Amino acid sequence: MAICSSLNRLFLTGVSPPRPRGFRSAPKIAQNVSPRGPGSGGRGIGSIPPGREPRQRDFDPFDQLERYWRWWRQGYLSSTGHCLDIGITTAKALARYEDARRSGALTTFEFGSTDPYTADNGSIMRLAPVPVAFAARPLDAIRFSGQSSLTTHRATEAVDACRYLGALIVGALRGASNEELLGERYSPVPGYCDAHLLASAIDEIAHGSFKTREPPEIQGTGYVVKSLEAAPWAFHRTSDFRSGCLAAVNPGDNADTTGAVYGQLAGAFYGASGIPVE
Repeated sequence: MAICSSLNRLFLTGVSPPRPRGFRSAPKIAQNVSPRGPGSGGRGIGSIPPGREPRQRDFDPFDQLERYWRWWRQGYLSSTGHCLDIGITTAKALARYEDARRSGALTTFEFGSTDPYTADNGSIMRLAPVPVAFAARPLDAIRFSGQSSLTTHRATEAVDACRYLGALIVGALRGASNEELLGERYSPVPGYCDAHLLASAIDEIAHGSFKTREPPEIQGTGYVVKSLEAAPWAFHRTSDFRSGCLAAVNPGDNADTTGAVYGQLAGAFYGASGIPVE
């Protein structure tokens, strides 16, 4: 419950970086200057549980889609009461779901595009509830993390980014050290990366590309590969939640989502007590 509380605080109370920082290059920031609560893009989706009820331990992508749609159209679980913003890839996928829903032709939950150019960070920013819910079953947690992306993002890099981040979150929840988590091709399931190959750009991150790079090579863009790489980079070079969050967002650009991706990993690792009250 402590971990769940920490993640909920990240998504719902504004611990993630200030919205004015997103999509801009600006001097380094040191404090949140926007009201707590609202989150741009698809970060509000991160509070949606992976099954039909918060305590249910089933993975139900159809139910997830319905909740995503309700968030988009009705402001479900939004801190503002409405969808503040939504990514293009997610919106198009939910529009396809909406059409199928209206016609009663729901035969699949895979509404995301497979186009490589749609590999944005829309599915990785909302990932945490899945690995948190299934942390006791690491293999399922990783598998379901990837499947959760298929609802709106089917591009291989987006799916594999979710699998890798899901593995890191599960490892953090199960007590892996910083060094273990950031070790070459880490997985809480021994041999997983050998048996389930990652897309080359994601595998490069899993091999530790973030350890030898600095901005501007590290970029918090909307591209899922760059968004993912910035999270372990910030986690690797800092030793507390706040410092890591600032490091993650300071490269600018799509800073709010980069902070959300970092926060999922760091929240699982540091726990509720490690997240500053402010």
